[in-house]
Amino acid sequence: MGALESLGAPKLPLKADPRTSGDQQAVAEALEFDGKAEELPESAYQRALSSFSEDQKAKLTKQETLRSLFQQLNQADQQHEQQSYLRRGMKAVRPYLERLNTMIDFISPFTSTEPAVGTALGLVKGVASVAIGICGRFEDMTKDIAGFLEIIPAIDRCAEVARDGGPLAEIYNALVNIYKDLLRFYLKMVVLFEESRFFLDTALEVLRPAVADITSSFNTHMALLSKLVEAENFASIQEIKDELVDTLIRDNLERNAEYEWSYHAKLEERTDEACRWLPATDAFAYWLLNARDSNIFALFGDMGTGKTMTTAFVADTLTQPGRTLCVYYCKDEHEAAQLGTIYRSILRQFLNQKPELKRFFAKWYKDTSLVSRVNPTQSPEKLRGLLHDIISSSKSPVFLVLDALDECEAHCRKQLLSLFQDLFDSNARLKVFVSSRYDAAIEAALPSGLTRVEMRSSRDRDRAIAAYHVGERYPHSPFYSKIVDVLAERADGSAIWLRLAAEYIAECRIDNDEGLENALAQLPSSKRLAELYGRLFAKRCKGIKQNKTLLRLALELLAVARRPLTREELLFAIFVVNPIGKDKATLAELDRLAHSVDVVDIGRPFLSVVDIGRPFISVADGKGGRSLRELILAAPPLQWDSAEDNEDEERAGELEANLLQRCVKYLLFNECEESSLLPAPAQEFSETGLSAFGGMFDDEADEQADAEGPTPSGFDPSERGFGPFFAYAASYWTSHYAAAPAGRRPSARQLAALCRKGSRRLENWVEQWQRPSCSSAPEREFPEDMSSLDPLTVAAIFGPAGSAADLLELDLDSSVLARDSAWTAARRLIKRADVRTLHDLARHKDLRPILCCCRLLFMAIDVFQWPDAPDDDALASDWAALFDFVIDQAREGLLTQANDMLRRAARRGCLVLIKRLCSAAAADPDLRDALLAPGPDYARALSLQVHQSIGEAAYGGRAAVVRFLCEQPMFEPHLRHVNKHGFTVFHQAVWKPDEDILRTLVRHWPEGVDVRDVDDDTPLGYLLFNMGGTMEATLLRSLEVLLREGKADATGRHDPPGSSPLCTAVRAGVGEKGLRFLVVEGGADVWEAVGVDEATGRPFLLKEVARYPDEQVREKALKVLCSLLPFAASVDYLT
Repeated sequence: MGALESLGAPKLPLKADPRTSGDQQAVAEALEFDGKAEELPESAYQRALSSFSEDQKAKLTKQETLRSLFQQLNQADQQHEQQSYLRRGMKAVRPYLERLNTMIDFISPFTSTEPAVGTALGLVKGVASVAIGICGRFEDMTKDIAGFLEIIPAIDRCAEVARDGGPLAEIYNALVNIYKDLLRFYLKMVVLFEESRFFLDTALEVLRPAVADITSSFNTHMALLSKLVEAENFASIQEIKDELVDTLIRDNLERNAEYEWSYHAKLEERTDEACRWLPATDAFAYWLLNARDSNIFALFGDMGTGKTMTTAFVADTLTQPGRTLCVYYCKDEHEAAQLGTIYRSILRQFLNQKPELKRFFAKWYKDTSLVSRVNPTQSPEKLRGLLHDIISSSKSPVFLVLDALDECEAHCRKQLLSLFQDLFDSNARLKVFVSSRYDAAIEAALPSGLTRVEMRSSRDRDRAIAAYHVGERYPHSPFYSKIVDVLAERADGSAIWLRLAAEYIAECRIDNDEGLENALAQLPSSKRLAELYGRLFAKRCKGIKQNKTLLRLALELLAVARRPLTREELLFAIFVVNPIGKDKATLAELDRLAHSVDVVDIGRPFLSVVDIGRPFISVADGKGGRSLRELILAAPPLQWDSAEDNEDEERAGELEANLLQRCVKYLLFNECEESSLLPAPAQEFSETGLSAFGGMFDDEADEQADAEGPTPSGFDPSERGFGPFFAYAASYWTSHYAAAPAGRRPSARQLAALCRKGSRRLENWVEQWQRPSCSSAPEREFPEDMSSLDPLTVAAIFGPAGSAADLLELDLDSSVLARDSAWTAARRLIKRADVRTLHDLARHKDLRPILCCCRLLFMAIDVFQWPDAPDDDALASDWAALFDFVIDQAREGLLTQANDMLRRAARRGCLVLIKRLCSAAAADPDLRDALLAPGPDYARALSLQVHQSIGEAAYGGRAAVVRFLCEQPMFEPHLRHVNKHGFTVFHQAVWKPDEDILRTLVRHWPEGVDVRDVDDDTPLGYLLFNMGGTMEATLLRSLEVLLREGKADATGRHDPPGSSPLCTAVRAGVGEKGLRFLVVEGGADVWEAVGVDEATGRPFLLKEVARYPDEQVREKALKVLCSLLPFAASVDYLT
């Protein structure tokens, strides 16, 4: 909406008129204002007009005089086309006007019957028209007039800024001054024609000097306006940048924020009277006020005693101005208990309370992303570093409140406590409050300076909690007091029991004293919580089979869900595999079925329905959810009263498979393939700038905004036709797939449909998988590229052991498999050590020609992390069976690649393959020769460390491989092998010395200890040079083997001056024990490294060895060596 229309003028459409020439009409179209002309209320134009006297305003609104001028211009144009001032003026200024994107339609005053200045648009048109006429009369005025016309469109943009940007007084006042300039010029025209009735030529002559004045004043005010708008534009850009940072924070840190906020709101539903005791304790006051030796406070208590509600009250108590408070309530519900989720929540809360840190976060995000190429907010290590920096540098006190520390994963808990300790060590202004079930290991792991308090049973607290819950359900009941008394007496400190007991009594629908007595008599004690859950379940279902089925299914789905489910997600998950009838074929039908029964209302005592519609397994008072979840995983609801305490792994697997079945069934709906989840990126729109404002509307602002990093935004799959359960099903079906037992996994045909190569369905769920919280920017990276995905690859990546073999019933040809799919799957299976499945694939008729070759053996060598001493006999047996099969199938290839394969296997420690190759070679002379003869890779190698099998194993530190190969007579040539650089197996071994390897080599080839390479260096010299002053214990053990058992020559008699083992050791910075060992055990000559000044008797290191950069190390070495010199050396120096 343009400012000229906004200044009060109705839009004046441009029309062709018989009185206007064709050129006039063409220029008018080129100069049209692009339809922008809405008026501002209380416009700057009206303010400018009101500053004139009534007499002046009357003259300005008269039309007759100005019509005379416009008619003269128009008539002259029609009668004298070649001499028309208007036509000549348009020709003169046209090169300037053509550079503008938005123009003034100045033709209409000549064809209009109302050329008055009652509107801002009429004013600007009139002035522009007369100015162009003057330009046509006086060619020397062209530059001034053109500059004036060029800058007029900026008024439109400035008025928009004034309108959209709010109360911008400075810009408004500048616009008022500009309109005053235009009105003064216009008034001058009116007075001139009214008083003098000049002819056109004379009128333009008189107006000429006024043009110079108006353009000068106009340009002065426009320069001011430009600066003002630039300042406002800068402020707007900053606001945009702040919005982009907020979007970045929202998309990366608020993944579970709504759930947390609603959960916090639920915790407000408590009785504070039951919680006030803790802040009133001396221990709490000591922790709060003592800044030296009490930084962490721990509240311990049994499950269900009210720790979470007490923690929530403490958090509210700690909320005070000048403090930064971050609170997190851990729940044993997959993502909620993960380290990254906790870090992101703490960071988000910190940024919300300290907005000045948001740009710091954005810069950290951008810089870290550029280095790591991954989203740093998904990396717990990177988040930890950021949190440490922010908290340790905080000038104000920081309080972290962490509830249910015991429900964190062990690794997560260890990392959190480590972070707390690091922050305490750095003297951060940090106080930490944690609650936990009592656990000796947890208490022992807490940082020093612990203040602890235990939740103990209290009749007063139980009564307060009972009064709250009964009052919620029986606010005016005549039985209120009696129910409260009985529940408080029987609670024994269990807040969960009190809540459930009140819920149970409410379900009994008591009408009289006898009914109350019966209900209380049947109420299980607080020690029989599972029985109470079971009775409450029966009460809620009211004996209706459908209710039992639906509520049981809802609880079981939520128990294994990877995150809390929304109401819609839960309903769709329940009915996608219809438990009470036939399955539906479309999402529309499923939608109607899902809303046919209010399952959430039936399960209300078991489901805490938060504000955003996320029901989750928990009692309403916030915690104890873990006990209910464990109860669900142990047995169906009707068996809760007899369920074992421990979780039933078999049942847990069945529940995982149940939710997996529903996810896969949902993803196979036709709607999940009919359209793309993420449309093609929209074309960005950029608006061309105006030169009048020095580029203030050019792309520079966009470039600055882009420099802040990505600008992600969210999307809703439901709005794109995928329904409410798509986000969960696509993001987490792979997680349930990994936990599903054999026999309950998706069928081969289901996987083939779900993961058909190149399908839109595959693309959609993979895109969603990367964005579990529905942000347009990927939150996690899919393990493989889309081009390599197919059923086999997906099963190999995510499926449990043996799942990829489920696909063998299909014809695995090119119509099913993506290019190189077999190799992608093989690499994944090798990495996961699913060897039996890989063996099954290798034997499949379609995959055998692909996989049974040397490439598979090399892949196994390189991808699997081979232990030096295999400790899993079953896994080793599986590898042996696979290798035997492939060796038999790939014999022809092995005849040219066996040696290269043997050498690589030796370095990587793949002893199983080495043994199978040796076994095959025992019956195959050609294969035996191929193992021993240098292969093509060896001949092309340039590295110093390239060697034959034993040398490769020695360099890789593979003691078991070295031992095995040395015991095989066939590898005697490899034991004595010398490579092109003169390296023996001993040279190879001392690069990464291992005493067992050295001992094995000494035992089988003792004379090789002192063999020199092409540079005349011995293995002992390399050992000393490489180890230097590091790993002294390893060096000493290696020296012991070489010198004592191998009798290596350490005297230096055969070495050039300055190159003896002792000189090498001094130059390398070997420590005191190493130097002494060389002299005492190896017989090294001290005089090879030390000289004595003949004049003073002062010893010194010889020039050839005094090269170590650290002077203190050199001095220490000299003292050690001097202590081994004869008494002729200066005794004074030694002191």
